[in-house]
Amino acid sequence: MESGTLAEAGRAAALMFGADEERRRYIRRVLVDGDERAAALLGRLVEGARREVDRLLAGPGAPPAEDRRWAPYQVLFLILGPLLLELALEAVMGGDPFAPETLAERSAANQRLLRRGLFGPR
Repeated sequence: MESGTLAEAGRAAALMFGADEERRRYIRRVLVDGDERAAALLGRLVEGARREVDRLLAGPGAPPAEDRRWAPYQVLFLILGPLLLELALEAVMGGDPFAPETLAERSAANQRLLRRGLFGPR
């Protein structure tokens, strides 16, 4: 997987989920309601993440199917976790978790995690 392609996907996700406070508030509210709107939105997000993961992992050396099944969810958890926990994160971090410099730093850390794994070989 090309790191430039992953960085491009990371920037797109940061713009979609991080740049607009009103959008974050709306997505958070819909997702935590737990009704059919939540399921529909999450379903669309999972499908979009699945397409992106498949695109990024296309070609030889792709992970086995059992690892790929959870990959879209894992990517979404990295993106949606800070969105859903924004208020608590702000208190713990002592600042805006979606400030442009923080968002860029978190996005870069997520990309490194996705490229190398957390506990795998360095």
